[in-house]
Amino acid sequence: MPKTNTEFWQNKIERNRTKDTRNYDELMHAGWQVIVLWQCKLNKQELETTMQSVAVVLNQNLLKTIQ
Repeated sequence: MPKTNTEFWQNKIERNRTKDTRNYDELMHAGWQVIVLWQCKLNKQELETTMQSVAVVLNQNLLKTIQ
């Protein structure tokens, strides 16, 4: 949390969390599977592991659709 304008940032983060939850729920309700990627997981050290995790989820979904 930034040390300046703390109240602004707390409110902004809370609004973002609320919006993210609402969007996630709406997409799930519409039949979508949501994969959340955090920017911090896309660095050199974690990129391969992160993308492997995404590939697993995508493959699981593909297998569900062809069964």
